[in-house]
Amino acid sequence: MDVVEFVEQVFGLHLMAYQKEFLIKVYEATRDGQSVMYIPGRCYRRSSFKLLEASLRLYLMLKQNDY
Repeated sequence: MDVVEFVEQVFGLHLMAYQKEFLIKVYEATRDGQSVMYIPGRCYRRSSFKLLEASLRLYLMLKQNDY
């Protein structure tokens, strides 16, 4: 299961294309040891980015522990 499937299944969400792209890019950067900084535009709700970031951290933690 990849990170997008994980988030959609665990949280019961249907992510938009830009959210999927964001999640994949943040996952790849985190996996490769890079830090990530994002600045959402004025029209985006910060809470949706925080949810994606939190779910990515959960996915990484579970994957690291072989769940």
